Amino acid sequence: MAELTSLYEFFTKESAYETKEGTFLISNIKARKQNETKKNFVLTITDGTYYVKAFLKDEAAGNFRSSNDLKKGCCIKAKEVNAVIIAERKKFSMAIGQYDIIDYNTEVNSDLILLEDKYDELRKQSDIPIYDMVDEKEHSASAESPKPQAHKAEPEPLRRKTPVDRSLIAIELLSTYQNNWAIKARVSFKSDVKTWSNQRGSGSLFNVHFLDETGEIRGTAFNDACTKFSEMLQEGKVYRVSKARLRQANQKFSTLKHSYEIQLDMDTVIEECTGDDQDQSVPQVKYDLVKLDTLKNQEVVPNNQPGGEVDVLGVITKVDDAFQITSKAGKTYDRRNVTIVDDSKIAINVGLWNKPALDFSLPVGTVIVCKGCKLNDFRGKSLSMTPGGRIVESPDLKAAFKLKGWYNEEGKHATFENISESAESSQKANNDIDVSTRVPLNKLVNEEIGMNDTAEYVNFKGYVGRIKDQSFYYDACATPDCLKKVVDIGSGYQCEKCEKTHENCLKRYTLNMQLIDAYDSIWVSCFNEVGETLLGHNADELADNPELTKKLFDNKNMEPYNFRIKAVKREYNGIERANYTLVGISQIEYGKEVDHLSELLSQI
Repeated sequence: MAELTSLYEFFTKESAYETKEGTFLISNIKARKQNETKKNFVLTITDGTYYVKAFLKDEAAGNFRSSNDLKKGCCIKAKEVNAVIIAERKKFSMAIGQYDIIDYNTEVNSDLILLEDKYDELRKQSDIPIYDMVDEKEHSASAESPKPQAHKAEPEPLRRKTPVDRSLIAIELLSTYQNNWAIKARVSFKSDVKTWSNQRGSGSLFNVHFLDETGEIRGTAFNDACTKFSEMLQEGKVYRVSKARLRQANQKFSTLKHSYEIQLDMDTVIEECTGDDQDQSVPQVKYDLVKLDTLKNQEVVPNNQPGGEVDVLGVITKVDDAFQITSKAGKTYDRRNVTIVDDSKIAINVGLWNKPALDFSLPVGTVIVCKGCKLNDFRGKSLSMTPGGRIVESPDLKAAFKLKGWYNEEGKHATFENISESAESSQKANNDIDVSTRVPLNKLVNEEIGMNDTAEYVNFKGYVGRIKDQSFYYDACATPDCLKKVVDIGSGYQCEKCEKTHENCLKRYTLNMQLIDAYDSIWVSCFNEVGETLLGHNADELADNPELTKKLFDNKNMEPYNFRIKAVKREYNGIERANYTLVGISQIEYGKEVDHLSELLSQI
């Protein structure tokens, strides 16, 4: 068996507060329900003599949920492990990140000692000093009367200011397993105060993001706490936050990756850090930047599901005028599109909403970071700023300086591929189907593809079955960037979204058809671009020509194609099931078919 790391020494060395490695034995593991679909895990870790409770960090917990590889008797090498000491309750715990399993069946000693029983003894022997949070030099100077300065006073040696508030904990380690914790963090975002009123009453709330060197977490205050803290907390300043409650993060309302969020109430204590404490070790902002060219093939998380936010760095090349959009519920929103580019020669549109859209005034050529954008794939890829997102002008980043230099020297005159503007380019990519990735339809059905939280794409070779000839098109708004359904008001066609009335409207396909192969069949939806590729005619040509419609639909029966399907989970009458959309189609190329079969035969 591998040599185990001594827990006694681990908690008596100052380096324990750093992220380090360790080898430990699991003597027990329990699952605790976190929400309806997610569990957390509490591990009992031992070195053969002592034991402590431990918990898995988010990424490690996610890996364990998928692999279920840990059990009693596992000997693990933890690549990332932190000590957690809760002084007020004399508790020890450990936060474990990535790990490797060394052995699955190590014998566990039954006569183990809880390390917390040795708390007082351990702290006396600890190398970790405990002081008040005050500079020792200043403390001694204030405690003694001032003395006259000698003619040649030797410089007093610098003495270390030791941060000793051991209730402070890193944001990435926050979980419901700790009590009496505190964080020192910068407010990286603060929302406006929002009010609501309904049958159950009225109230107010605001949100903030707290940031330290390890991560970012969302905080929310309601009603009286909202009034108490809304003016106190200011973006960019550093605060010590304690006596607040942790709860499971509601990912519908948060763009952050942390599993928990902080609820600020009337008992919460928030103190502003001033002087040297204001800036020391607390970052201004944290970015997880991605290149624009990676967005071309990145899968999109549906808007009704959490996740999918990205941070991007780019140079502004175009700023559109603000306009208004009306939702189906009749609510009006302000919107503005901004086009950015980077040195991957890709351009993409970023949508701003409401006040940020109206207030936006940055000129073309400005380098910006768009933090907290949601990726969309309607008529090409585009980005949309989330309520917790923000635009940072000329960020103090090496990558920003490099991008600005590239744009001034080369980018101003470069040609860019805009992945937002061209529905045709997006459709071309979907129609380029790799025959080696095709699967039979029974795999799509039997393996419940599309029942996960994100959209899934499947390619297969099959045939067109029946195409329904009822309601196969709709009247669409003639505004190019709208194309929503319009209402015939007699004197024209009115769009409720863009609030415009046009003399004429466009006809766009909404086909429903059956696709079959040798193993199974499915019904799919098919929209305008794919419908035109399949039928060779636009919807205007078929709308008032039932004879041509019937002929085309009948001729397509049992024609072979390569299909690309998008499968997404939807709910119908309280029952969840997969919904299929045909997003790509291509003719069978028999030369490629022969090459593919030859490749398969060569592998036998």
